[in-house]
Amino acid sequence: MNENEQLNKHCLNCQQALAADAKYCHNCGQKVTDGRVTMKELFREFLDSVFNIDTKFFRTIGNLFIPGKLTVEYFRGKHKYFLQPIRLFLIMTILLVAAFSFLLRDKQQANTGDKLFEWREQQHIHDMILSVDTIREQIASEFEIPIARQAVDTFYQRILTYDVNFRDTIQMPFSVFGENMRFARVDYNQLSENELIEQYYPERNFLANLIRRQELRFVNSNQNVVQFLLGKITWLVFIIIPIFALFLKLLYIRKDFYYVEHLIFLFHVHTLVFLWAVLIILLDSVLPEAVQATSIFLIAIYIVFAMRRFYQQRWWKTIVKFFVTHFAYWFVMIFGIILTAFLSLGIG
Repeated sequence: MNENEQLNKHCLNCQQALAADAKYCHNCGQKVTDGRVTMKELFREFLDSVFNIDTKFFRTIGNLFIPGKLTVEYFRGKHKYFLQPIRLFLIMTILLVAAFSFLLRDKQQANTGDKLFEWREQQHIHDMILSVDTIREQIASEFEIPIARQAVDTFYQRILTYDVNFRDTIQMPFSVFGENMRFARVDYNQLSENELIEQYYPERNFLANLIRRQELRFVNSNQNVVQFLLGKITWLVFIIIPIFALFLKLLYIRKDFYYVEHLIFLFHVHTLVFLWAVLIILLDSVLPEAVQATSIFLIAIYIVFAMRRFYQQRWWKTIVKFFVTHFAYWFVMIFGIILTAFLSLGIG
């Protein structure tokens, strides 16, 4: 018996006795090895541990493209046959964020830090020119020679060209309501967010003023709009899915479904939508606009067929409940956006 055979008589991970022809440990599942690892094995282990990219992954994706099949098969007991729903959803969320970042890498992005820097530079230049104007008046009063006054005036007019972008009013770079908020520059520099809202929007609309306050805080946070929104995708959807699963539980109250079954169905549907979005983004430059425009319609058809397969109701009931869930979903989406704003920036 050679050295390798001697080593393979016991699992090097858990010391379990193994059969002579064993390839995997029946106790811990580790592959029988002498402890040495090749680059190929190391890379494969990395992919398996992070993304579980193996036959299970592609099998899961294949079934995901068939409306409702993955959820039905999962609840028939094939839990190990497919990737876990939450893990699959997280993988697609990561891919979606990466795809959006790729799409926007060369495009103009609204960076509130850049806007604040611009406003401060304008203020600095304006204050400097006011000081120069004071010096100009002093020089004009001390030197009565016309050519001296003319030289000072020429110098002053030239530096005024750096002040062309200065405005007494500051406009916010974006707005939820479609009309960007405007404030007097002096007020914006001196007042807090709450004081600005109370002075410029005195109407007592709690929700509207709350959102305006969050907009101000976001602008003052020096964050990039795109990065901020991408960073909140997972949180937002994780808020929406459990709430909407409860809505489906009530909508199908006569059906003998557990709450978790509605939850898994939603995870699978969102995973497909995210995957579809990733493909559209990555193929943006080669796909005709007509194909991209029909994407929403195709997703709607997919969801209808998925609901039909999973909930096993007649077509007319499925279609009616699809439209009910569609409008309810956007209501929950708005609620999720507001709640995410609360959690991200605070209410005070």
